[in-house]
Amino acid sequence: MTDQGIVEGRAHETLRLRDELDSDVAIFADVEVKHSAPLAERPLAELVAETLERGRADGLVVSGSETGHAVDAETLASVVAFRDDLGADAPVLVGSGTTAENVAELVEIADGAIVGTALKEDEETVNRVDESRVENLVSRVRNRDGP
Repeated sequence: MTDQGIVEGRAHETLRLRDELDSDVAIFADVEVKHSAPLAERPLAELVAETLERGRADGLVVSGSETGHAVDAETLASVVAFRDDLGADAPVLVGSGTTAENVAELVEIADGAIVGTALKEDEETVNRVDESRVENLVSRVRNRDGP
């Protein structure tokens, strides 16, 4: 449920369209869509399984509650673990709240991140991308300890 009404997944229509277009575009689906609240609570493991198996998503996105808000690292780790338990070969991406300060920690858990707000001038979504912010974030990823 969102401030704009009920959002309903359309995996079957999206998959059919991808087949009709003979496209190899990957479909990444947000496990718990930001800017929303569920109509009924369901265990996270069920949401992950349904998104991958029934929804046939090629990858998973884990977001914070809204644009620019950090993802809960524990929730992110749980999604990765549930994906692994299913034996799925689907990347898990952070969908919001990645910053230069937390990127090294997050990419140790997830397979990657979608970054927007943190790269913009004054961290305003409508502003231009700030090259120095991009360089700083990339530097933090490249210089982290670990794999």
